[in-house]
This record gives sequence, C-alpha cells and structure tokens, in this order.
Amino acid sequence: MKSLKLAAITAVLFNMVHISGCALLPSQQVNVADRKVEFIYQDQQADLTLIFENGLTSKLSTWQGVLPLLPDDVNYLVYNRADYGRSESSDQPRTGEFIVAELRSLLAQQQIEPPYLLIGHSLGGLYAQYFARSYPEELAGLLLVDSVHPSQMEGRGAYKNWPWWSRLGFQLFTSKTEKAELFNLMATGEAVLNMPNPEQIPMIILVAGKDYSRDQAARDHVTNKREDLARLYPQADWRTVPAGHAIQRQRPDIVADAISELVNLYRSP
Repeated sequence: MKSLKLAAITAVLFNMVHISGCALLPSQQVNVADRKVEFIYQDQQADLTLIFENGLTSKLSTWQGVLPLLPDDVNYLVYNRADYGRSESSDQPRTGEFIVAELRSLLAQQQIEPPYLLIGHSLGGLYAQYFARSYPEELAGLLLVDSVHPSQMEGRGAYKNWPWWSRLGFQLFTSKTEKAELFNLMATGEAVLNMPNPEQIPMIILVAGKDYSRDQAARDHVTNKREDLARLYPQADWRTVPAGHAIQRQRPDIVADAISELVNLYRSP
C-alpha cells in the first residue's frame, strides 16, 4: 500500500511532489481569526524576515535541512497552511487570495513587520508569486524553488489529462484541503497573471534538473512551464539544480546559498 501511495502521488503537479515523513521541528500554535495556526518563528531582532511557503502536501518540516544553513542575522518564519500539521482547517476558499490573507493575518498577529524575503516551493511558489505581485513594496527578495507556473494546469497539465493512476492516487491519498488547493490553482494563476510583474524585486528561480516521470509528454509540459517562468520574470536569475522536485530536501545547501545571496543583495549599498 505504501509503495502504491508513493507511486501515485508522484504525478501531482510535477509528477514528483514530496510527501513529508520527517519529524516536525519544534513549533507553537496561536489563534488567528478563531483558527489555530502552527508555526516556528526565529526572532533574531534582524532587519529582514524570511518567510517559507510549503508546497502541496508538504508541512513545515520540508525546510528542516535548509534552516540550520541560514545566515545567523535574519529572522525566519515557517508555518503550516490551514489543515496541514497542527494548523486547523479554514472555511475560506483555497485560493491564493485567501491563503496569502491568512499568512498576513499571522504576520500581523505576531507583529512581524516587513521587509520580507519570500521562499516558495512548488505550489507554495505560486502563493509567493501572488504575495509578491500584491504587496511588492513589502518584499526584499523572492526565491522560487521549482515553483508552479501560473498556468501549470493548462493543456497537458490539466487534471483530466493526467494518467488514470495519477488521478486515482490523488483522489485516494490527499485531503479535502489539498484537493481544493490543486483545483483552485488555475484561479490563483489567473489572478497572478492579471497583476503586474514586480520587476524591482530581486529574484532567483531554482528549477529541478531531474525529472523522474515515465510520461514523456508530462516531462515536456513540465520543462516548458519551468522555462516559461524565465519569460514571466526576466529580472530573475534562473538556475537549474542537479536535483528532483524537492530541491530543499535533496540540496538544501543550494537553497540556503540562494537565500544568502538575496539577503546580501538587500543589504548591499
């Protein structure tokens, strides 16, 4: 059963979605708008806060290899979206609009002020794009880690075009909230594309150099979408990483190095 689950879920989005199975990092819960939210906030009294946005099906522990490699002179926040880990579910639609609003409510409740450096993996990268285009004045930088493209689920990527075993696995082994996030991806993507590109924000895009999908058409679709992010963000430094989709797990050093570059760029005269 475990092997069936892993084989089926790998087709989600990039056919390689990481399912977190590691022990959770020490965390706390707070009530935000009558809902418990799980998070970790490391306050170093610094001039910059890193905010990490997890991918579909991933919990905050997905960043546990990256956190020890971060610069000592930054604050950071990792958290679980609604219905992940110990975060309670939300009655709001699972679109970028509401997910970013819930994140901002957490930031306000904890009095975590900008500037922020956003780091988003996979679907979390799409939410980071939504945040960046909505509130560019609050950002010091943006790092996309094998991010979802705003139109990822068009054409070959549409759910109806997934292989039957991928659709079956997704239906069997994902939560109601995870399904809602995926099926609202196009609405979030359209909203992103209807807002201007925040050209002034320093940005690095890390893309996976390895793809384990057996479906050539799916691999081609994913490759095209990865490459098209460079067109959407011509200001970005676009880099291929020798890793699969879960770059933060397989090469946390590369993610941490990219974060350090953006931190140094923000602080440079």
